[in-house]
Amino acid sequence: MDAVSRRHAGVDIGVAEDIEPVAGPADSVLFTGEEAVYDFIESFGRIVGEESVLFGRSGREADEGVGDAAKQGRFVSGTDRFETIFAPLEGDKRVDRVGGGCGAQGDFGLVDGLEGPKFGDALGELFVVFLGRGCRGCSFGNGFRGGPGGDGTGFARGNRRPGRGRRLGEEGQGKGTQDQQMSGQHYRLVYNALGSEWGRVATQVSASVRLCKRGILVSNDMALVVRFGIAAIIGLSAVQAQDGPQDGFCPAYPAAMRSELETSLGLDRAFNNYRKINRQFKPNLIAADTKLAQSANFIDQAIYGKMASDGVSPALPTTDSEFLRRAYLDLSGRIPSPDQAARFLDDRTLDKRAVLVEELLAAPAYSDQLTLFLTNRYKVTRAHDNISVPARETFYGFVHKLFDQDRAYDEWVRELISSAGEVDSAPGTQFFARWMDLNGPIQDSWDNITEKITTSFLGYKTECVSCHNGRAHLEKINLHLSKRTRLDFWKMSAFLSRMQFVRLSDDPIGFRPRVSVVDRSVGSYSGSVNPANPGCRPARVDAVVSPVMFTTKAEPTNGKWRNELGRMVTGDRQFARAAVNYIWSYLFGYGIVDPPDSWDMARVDPNNPPPGDWPMQNSNPELLEKLADYFIQNGYHFKPLIRQIMLSETYQLSSRYEGDWKPAFIRYFARYQPKRLTAEQMYDTIVTATHTEQPMVLPGRAVPLLFANQMPDPTEPSFDSRVMDFLNQFGRGNWWTVDRASEPTILGLLYMMNDSNNVNRSLGNSAVAVGITNRVREVDAKYPSDVDAINRLFLATLSRYPAETEMNLVWSRRSGPRYQWLSDLQWALINKLDFAFEY
Repeated sequence: MDAVSRRHAGVDIGVAEDIEPVAGPADSVLFTGEEAVYDFIESFGRIVGEESVLFGRSGREADEGVGDAAKQGRFVSGTDRFETIFAPLEGDKRVDRVGGGCGAQGDFGLVDGLEGPKFGDALGELFVVFLGRGCRGCSFGNGFRGGPGGDGTGFARGNRRPGRGRRLGEEGQGKGTQDQQMSGQHYRLVYNALGSEWGRVATQVSASVRLCKRGILVSNDMALVVRFGIAAIIGLSAVQAQDGPQDGFCPAYPAAMRSELETSLGLDRAFNNYRKINRQFKPNLIAADTKLAQSANFIDQAIYGKMASDGVSPALPTTDSEFLRRAYLDLSGRIPSPDQAARFLDDRTLDKRAVLVEELLAAPAYSDQLTLFLTNRYKVTRAHDNISVPARETFYGFVHKLFDQDRAYDEWVRELISSAGEVDSAPGTQFFARWMDLNGPIQDSWDNITEKITTSFLGYKTECVSCHNGRAHLEKINLHLSKRTRLDFWKMSAFLSRMQFVRLSDDPIGFRPRVSVVDRSVGSYSGSVNPANPGCRPARVDAVVSPVMFTTKAEPTNGKWRNELGRMVTGDRQFARAAVNYIWSYLFGYGIVDPPDSWDMARVDPNNPPPGDWPMQNSNPELLEKLADYFIQNGYHFKPLIRQIMLSETYQLSSRYEGDWKPAFIRYFARYQPKRLTAEQMYDTIVTATHTEQPMVLPGRAVPLLFANQMPDPTEPSFDSRVMDFLNQFGRGNWWTVDRASEPTILGLLYMMNDSNNVNRSLGNSAVAVGITNRVREVDAKYPSDVDAINRLFLATLSRYPAETEMNLVWSRRSGPRYQWLSDLQWALINKLDFAFEY
């Protein structure tokens, strides 16, 4: 269906394909479709608020009291209680509005019955709706009302943290309603942005509660998110869930993951559709066939060859300053110093980019940055009860040596998978300890680890089929896994079934168990568990199996099953494909197969295309295979692979595109996609720019650290709340209950502008003892020429010289003491948009 566009009060709302307008309330338009909420937010183009996240603990099962609890605004489960009581103010009076209802879930379908806040006068009041999921399909929602007389403040009582309604400024008008599939039920969100005098607004409500069928909770954490923006939700009703094979809510694919997969699938479809169109070259751009003839790099041959055949033109080459900043951020996690920037930009040799890449690959910061890249995937953190400080440090050192010594990745992975010994000191065993549950059945630990092995080393998730067969659950998520069974998964997990966790003793100082990983000489995977401790997964009926590789169907040749698993995983060509795709995604922001940890093996082989309207997931099969060959031929070492990619013209394309950009071009890698700096990059970049690196003392480390990308896990630096707050503000996550986020937010921008510690760094009077090393003081003292001083601050902050217009603007704004306007200049440069992005 053609895209639909509606104009509301002077604002264009472009709605993506497959979203159908249907009848709605008076003076509104109703759109249906899985991407409706996200399309609305994206097309409206303005996010003027920030999200408030409310967490509550819950037990394993919630068998009783849910109906009454829902009506009272509480979530009761087992021995713990999660309360979401929002008390907005209307004048001096508290107003509670709570609605509750019950509906069957899972195999039994959905029954209408969820009640929510009724329609109100949008000019004088606002309902913001929070959705929750109860046990056995029960659901509840509650909302609050605010108006000119109150500030809309709300609170939530629970074990985690408070939530707060936010007051925003006046906004424009727009009316409509929205349909969205959430948590297995089809909720209808009705919005009406009327720009009232108090202007509090909201655009998206999402609920994330990990439920298996029949209401068994498989996660101890419940997250409710409200994202504030430009439309006010003024009503809520539940409608009958649409029929389909989709699992109502699977813990392997929560709302955020489904959104990512839907977005990725949309790009796949756009790419595949555009390929069929085969448009002609645009004459005013550099044609891909010309670039194809100029480059000998096999990456460019594959990328430009695809663009040339499909009539897509690449972006122009990146400038030296853009390449310099991009290379430093990717390989060091921070920008260059002003001396390093000036030396590169003033260099006139033709091979200076290749020389720079070699310097960065040889620098210690390369190992720090790539170690963070991998540890962020494995998530071995001392926040887990099984991971002590010594254990964390052992694992961090084990990963760091992979890059510091440029070890062969296949050899390193085999060592990790077969590792044994005490978790505090035996390298690699921490990977197993992180994903084991000492209080649950051993099968749950085996299954957890199996899923992490397939995701981390083979690129596809298997968590879903660890609980149920793929059929009637995954047809709209992963075509390949929809045909796989729990039995297939158990056979893969059986490779770990001779591994045991032996509790050595309890540490009286650290208040934690001491654990060792050992292997038995006999044993197999059995589904028999203690009835008093069944674990979080459904019963493993008739699960008595021997090991069989999930992908190749190979069986072990000897009784050392974990050794055999390591051999089979690293010997599978998918291991090399997944590795190069992860690195490609790290450098470009998108994988050749994307998301890089969610391969659909039924959509990657061009010789065996998927059925029906399913698009190919592999955007460039030729390139992927050549990268895998290159990785294998170079002994599974990462440095040659990274060097080859970064020296390609494809990596060095500009993020600017002179022609008519289309979303389909993302899969061609026709330009570099800008991305917001990660939390660690943001911190390390601001301290490098201002020269205010501060020593950070960590438990277990004799030498203080200076940069955030050197932290072994997100619990550090535990002795410096200022740095912790900075990193948390920019979405570092905690490798446990909060995922990493790198989306730009209004709150983040305001934090950069106004946080006293950030401001003081550019003023030169930071609380840290840096003295004359502050960049502004340094420039003021060493560069008496104002032109030289301005150039120096641009180099230090943005890694480039100022443009002529920028120099003229700064020159005209000089006033007051020199030191003061220099400080103001660096503060302004830090808060420029290009400081926060890699582009």
